[in-house]
Amino acid sequence: MSEMVTMEKLQEEILKRKMIEEKYYAELENFHNIEIEVPQAIIETGRQIFWLCGFRNIKRYIKRTLQFSVLKHKIKKKPAEFWSPVFDAEYYAKRNPDVREICGDDKNRLFKHFLTEGIFEGRETKEGFNIHMYIMNNLDLINVCGYDVAKYYIHFAEFGVNENRKCV
Repeated sequence: MSEMVTMEKLQEEILKRKMIEEKYYAELENFHNIEIEVPQAIIETGRQIFWLCGFRNIKRYIKRTLQFSVLKHKIKKKPAEFWSPVFDAEYYAKRNPDVREICGDDKNRLFKHFLTEGIFEGRETKEGFNIHMYIMNNLDLINVCGYDVAKYYIHFAEFGVNENRKCV
């Protein structure tokens, strides 16, 4: 008799997880509708975490994944002029020889690299602006930007430059 109860509970758990998984995919689908890329690998990893670790961990995973995707989407939507306080293509190429090897001196390719990779890696991007010094000199921003380097670039370009915040 107890074995039958265990099977019923197992079937209930499977049904519950399938319903939650459907909600997970629905949430991801909403983000696809606003043109945010959610790579297939992320979706599959989420599914595996969900089945192995349960609902609490998948919620955390979805939140982090979608926050990152939304941030990348916001970064790509900003006009080139927005980034002028933190990015200079010539300086970026000079200070990052590995990037220069890939992009050459093509300003558009260098800018695209900055937006898709450099901003998340904390690279040196402009003379007179050092992201690491900006973070160290403005510890009050931890509540706004957390530990996300990209958010500090955005903050400086949007507010820090006008607030004359120390960045070197």
